[in-house]
Amino acid sequence: GVVDDSRYAELVVRHYSMKGYGRRRVKEELYRRGISPEIQEDALTQMPETDDTVFRLLTNRLRGTDGAPEDIRKAQDHLLRRGYSWGEIRSAVERYQAQIEDME
Repeated sequence: GVVDDSRYAELVVRHYSMKGYGRRRVKEELYRRGISPEIQEDALTQMPETDDTVFRLLTNRLRGTDGAPEDIRKAQDHLLRRGYSWGEIRSAVERYQAQIEDME
């Protein structure tokens, strides 16, 4: 049978999105699998919003720490490797810090 690249790309996007990867990392995976740029862009439109995902991953990564700048930097680096943008990460860090301030 012939492989439908569009359907295959959608499955890859869904799979890696569910695993908590960001747009950049998913796009790299599509490229690695030989999906054309046009089909990549169409499939990437299927990705869910990432704000809550990035915040959840950040809070999970910082659980058990005191939220020191070094811990936050390590968590940011981790999220960058997962394919999230600086803007998404910065927004999640600000939300995390506001939540910590509210708890004090």
